[in-house]
Amino acid sequence: RRSEPDLSSAGFKKQAFLVLLVACFVAAWFLTPLSDLVAGLVVAQIPFSHDVDIGLEAVRQAGYRYRTDRKYDAVKRIGKHLVAGKPELAGFQWEFHVIHEDFVNAFAY
Repeated sequence: RRSEPDLSSAGFKKQAFLVLLVACFVAAWFLTPLSDLVAGLVVAQIPFSHDVDIGLEAVRQAGYRYRTDRKYDAVKRIGKHLVAGKPELAGFQWEFHVIHEDFVNAFAY
């Protein structure tokens, strides 16, 4: 005859507590902005110069061909206007291009 588990044992209570704790963490991760907060904290630790280098290397490796038609000059004008309206962005070099690809994409570098 099999004995019933002792639900009052310290080992069972510890295991149940850990399962409950993990379930609460998973629920918080997926149902609240916790994951965005953690990602923001991680990204905030990357030095800006390193972030720029990562972006430049990603663009270089992608091998995009820029469209050079004058009709795309509006993108450059609008981009420069948007940056000019944000003093905190003024100290950085910004470039705006339209790429010759059939998908939507954007890089900030």
